Amino acid sequence: MKIIVKRSGGFAGPLLNKTLEIRSGMLSPDDEKALHALLSAVPFAALHDQRFHARGGADIMKYEVTIDAPQGVAAFFFDESAVPEEFKPVWQFISRHFQV
Repeated sequence: MKIIVKRSGGFAGPLLNKTLEIRSGMLSPDDEKALHALLSAVPFAALHDQRFHARGGADIMKYEVTIDAPQGVAAFFFDESAVPEEFKPVWQFISRHFQV
């Protein structure tokens, strides 16, 4: 499993750009099991190549996410206030464990 999150945008622009990579073996066994369970509910095909934009807000953070997991592969984009519903549980997990 590999998840890559690229953050860009925001008021400070390039100063806040960041790439986070989560790979199998980086988390505790319990956390990795929990993340795999959350990923099993993600409809990879429905998210792939999609863009989820918030209304307004020129200085908001933008995220590019690529997931490569046993369930499938997906790459999609969203603004900070437009996290896709199907991805919210995974995003909450990632946000709790990593600074994004």
